[in-house]
Parts: sequence; structure tokens; C-alpha cells
Amino acid sequence: MPRMPIRALEFFSGIGGLHYGLERADPTATVLASFDMNQNANACYHANFGFKPSTTSIDTLSLQAVERFGANCWLLSPPCQPFTQGGKRLDHEDKRSLALLHLIDLLGQISAPPDFVFLENVPNFEVSVCRSRLVECLDARNYDIREFLVSPVQIGVANDRRRYYLCARRRSADAPKSDTPYLQAPRVITTMLSDPVKTFSQPGSDSDGRDTEPAWKPTPPQISSYLQPLEDVSPHLVPQEYILKRKSFRFDLVKPTDRISSCFTKAYGSHHVIGSGSFLQTERLDVRVLAFNIVLRRSPLTGVAAQVEFAVDDGPSVVAARPRFFRPTEVARLHGFPIDGPPRGDPRLHAMAFPDSLSVAQQLKLLGNSLSVDVVAHLLSGLLAANAD
Repeated sequence: MPRMPIRALEFFSGIGGLHYGLERADPTATVLASFDMNQNANACYHANFGFKPSTTSIDTLSLQAVERFGANCWLLSPPCQPFTQGGKRLDHEDKRSLALLHLIDLLGQISAPPDFVFLENVPNFEVSVCRSRLVECLDARNYDIREFLVSPVQIGVANDRRRYYLCARRRSADAPKSDTPYLQAPRVITTMLSDPVKTFSQPGSDSDGRDTEPAWKPTPPQISSYLQPLEDVSPHLVPQEYILKRKSFRFDLVKPTDRISSCFTKAYGSHHVIGSGSFLQTERLDVRVLAFNIVLRRSPLTGVAAQVEFAVDDGPSVVAARPRFFRPTEVARLHGFPIDGPPRGDPRLHAMAFPDSLSVAQQLKLLGNSLSVDVVAHLLSGLLAANAD
């Protein structure tokens, strides 16, 4: 029997990363409604998808309100702060987890559970109480579950943004229950395969449930392929004072010829220059950046020592490399957002643009709070296709 058309609800919708990933996985899918409280994110979502996300607090949604949609797919990207070190890892005791816990309660009560549930969050979610409650509910409601800890680098994207993903598919009433020990420990898969269906269906293999075999290692393109031409980089340089005031921290510098960049966070573009994302080196591109000590080499012709390498914690040398911030368009490309038009030119798919009302700082913050559309599309392709027959 052919699968019913996908009719999704998107919770914690942000700028629509899950929406973009879903329609890339299935161009016929429809998002019935989305929910988010962030006004800037909602303005961007509305500009691109043509409807406004609901600002109703998710933890106040009634069972009847959710059932009215008749959705057969739930997409969730709940707040990550309850599971991060910076957020004190309060887990289920963090008030920002209330909305997710409420949705878990609704999932346990709804008369027609969705066929598919997809969730994205940060590493450490897989060992949280929230994850245990979600998986226990899914198990009780007859779902097959796969959990992943993967980065876009693993599917050939030049950005390292390792995240947790849960893919759940509801079994038919007469299907045998899986013997996967969901409740005892997470069965986390860390390998991505070129075939999304196989990626979804493979089990974990080693003793703690983590599959570590590198089955697919595509080479990411050079970072230059994600960049926009800039006639003058000066307005986008990292201010010298941001660099020089740091005496004992290393900076993440990348060149256009590199093939990996670090995870961009919501603090990117601000004075928080440590751990917020990569900076693009625009000068001294023939000089290799070292993580440790400066290396001096003596010229065989002149006998003069010349610095050919510098350490990323050497402030003046970092300044001389003239690092600049990545532009929002470039970060969007690294995250897989269709900033250059509908993917594959398919008119059924939405493009992505930022409203003029949003500043560069606001755009970067929204992107830092977003996800990898490429990974979402890959996993959803496998999840949905695995149930297509």
C-alpha cells in the first residue's frame, strides 16, 4: 500500500531548518503548522514559507488542538540549553524542557499517533532523562527507533556540527516488536552511509551500542565554494581588540582552501570570539597556522631567520592574517539552507532569504541556533523511504 502523504507539525521551528530538510526528503510533504516564540525567527519563517508560526506556548497546547491537525509526522528541535554544560545540564528540571515533556505526554495520549517522529538536539541529550522519557513513550506506542550522533562533515559538508538525532517510525499493529534495548541504553549510530535507507536501518555494533565503522567518507569541498565575493573585506574583519585582549586562547582560523570549519553558535559575530565559530583568514595565505609554538626557519640564501608559521594564540600574527567573520549567506550555505534558490531548481521547494528587517547580528544568531539541513534531509530521506512500500 502506498504511503500516505506526509502532513507534518514542526515544533520549535526556528527559521525552518526541519521544514527545509523535510521537503528535500519528500517534495510532496506539507507542514500544516509550526510553533515558535522567537519573533525574529518567525519573521524569517513567514517571509520564506508564507505563513506565520504560532506563538502559542507549546507547553499549553491541548490534546484536542494537536489532534485537530491530523498530522502523521512530528518534527522537533527543542531548546538545547538543558543539556549543555553552559546551560548547567538541568535536563528535565530545566523549565525550558517543559514544552518537550508536554509533547511527550501528548504523544502518549493522542488517539492517532503520528507515523513518524524526528528530533534534533545536542550531544548529551542521548543520556538525558528527557530522552529516556521520550524513548519510553515511543516504545510503548509501538515505534521503531534509531538514534544518531553525526556531523555534516560525514556527508561531505565543510562544517563540523555534531548533533543528536532521533528517528522514529510507527510499526503496524501486526508487526513484531523490535528487540532493540531502547530503554536500557541508547543505541547510537555514529556512521553515515551514502544510502539514507541503509543509514537509517543499520544497528549499532559495539559494546555500548555505538557504531564506529567509517563506512562512508566523502571529501568536503573547499570552503571557497561556500564564500560570496567581497570587494572589500575591511567591514567584516574581526576587530583587533577582540583578538589582542585574549592572551591564552587559540583562535579558529581557516583558509578558503581548507575543507572544514567549526560549528557556528548564536554568539558568532559578536565579541565572543572563542568557541563561537571559525574565522576566515584573508592574508598570509601561504603561511601555515600552527596550534602550538611559532616555528622559525633560516633562509638557505641569506641565513636570516624568517617566520613561516605562526601560532593561533599569537595575537599580532593572528591580526596580520586579517581574519574576517563569515557572512550570513556563507553560514547559511554551510548549514545547507537554500540561500541560492530552491534546491535542484524544483519549484515545489522553498528558497531561503533573510528579511531586510533583520540585522547581520540577528541573522547570525538565528543561524547559530539552527541546524544542518543537509543532515536532516539525509536522515529523513531514510526514515520516510524505509516505510514507502
